[in-house]
Amino acid sequence: MTPFVPRPVLTYVVGVVGHRPQKLAKDANVKQRLSDAFAAIDAACLKEFNDAGGVYASNAGDDATKEPYRVRLLTGFAEGTDQLAAEAAPPATAPSPTPGPEGAPAPVEPKPSPMPPPSTAPAEAADAANPPPQPEEKPPAEKPRPRPAPAIAATQPVSIISSPAGATATLDGNPEKACKAPCWLDATPGRHTIAITMPGYQIEHREVDVESSPVETLPVILRPLGGTLLLASVPEGAAISVDGRRLAQVTPAQIPLSPGTYTITVEKDGKQASATVEIRNGTISHQRIVLEQ
Repeated sequence: MTPFVPRPVLTYVVGVVGHRPQKLAKDANVKQRLSDAFAAIDAACLKEFNDAGGVYASNAGDDATKEPYRVRLLTGFAEGTDQLAAEAAPPATAPSPTPGPEGAPAPVEPKPSPMPPPSTAPAEAADAANPPPQPEEKPPAEKPRPRPAPAIAATQPVSIISSPAGATATLDGNPEKACKAPCWLDATPGRHTIAITMPGYQIEHREVDVESSPVETLPVILRPLGGTLLLASVPEGAAISVDGRRLAQVTPAQIPLSPGTYTITVEKDGKQASATVEIRNGTISHQRIVLEQ
C-alpha cells in the first residue's frame, strides 16, 4: 500500500527593498502602486491554484482562514518602501477557487486510506523508506548593507608659468604643495589661491577654480620690488645721474628704483645740483631740483 504524502502548499514569497522614508515623501502614489501590485500577485496565485487541478493542498492556513495559498512578504528593514508595502498588503482572505467547466466536479483532496494497526518490522521499514516531511525553511531576512565610504574627489593639475622663470608657486599657503615655475600643482575641485614669489620681486596672487579638467593659468609677470621717482628740474631738459650713473633720460622724468636711498644729480649748461631721495617699495616719490642761476 502506498503511504499518504501530503500535497504541497502553494506559497508566493514577495521580496521588497527600497528607499528610505525621506526619499519617498515626494511621491504620494507609492502605497497605491504597491496595492495594485499585490492585487496582481493575488490574482496570479489564484489562477495558478485553479489551473493546477488539485496538485496543491486546498488549505494553506488554519481552520479560520481556509486560504488555498499563501503570500509572504520578505523584507530586511522596517521603514521606507518596506513599511509602505506591509501597510498596502491585503489582509488574509479565503478567495473561492474558480469553478471548472460546467458539470465537472470541483477537485477534491484525496483522503488517506485506513491503515491497519501498526506492526513491528513492516512499519519500521515503511518509516525508514518514507521519512516525514521536513518543515519549510524560510529564507533569512536580508541584512542591511553597509553604506559605501564617500569617494575622494580626484585632483586636477594646475599649470603655473612665471616671467622671469624660476618663481616659487605655493597652493593655499601650504609649503608642502609648492613648485618652481614653470610647473604643475595638483588641486582638488573647488576654489584655490596660488602665491607666486621670487627674491627681488613683488609677491603675486592668483585665484583659480578647479573642476573636472586640468587648469591652465595665464603667465604671471613679476614686478620688481621698489618705487617710482618723479623728477623735475628748473630749467627742464637737464641730464640725470643716479649715484653718479648717467641715465639716458632728461627732466622731467619717471624713474623706477629699488627700495633705498639715492643721490640724484641734474646738470644743464654747465650748471648742476644734487638732492638725496629715499625710495620705498610700492610708493611714488616726487623731487624738484632747481639749478643755480
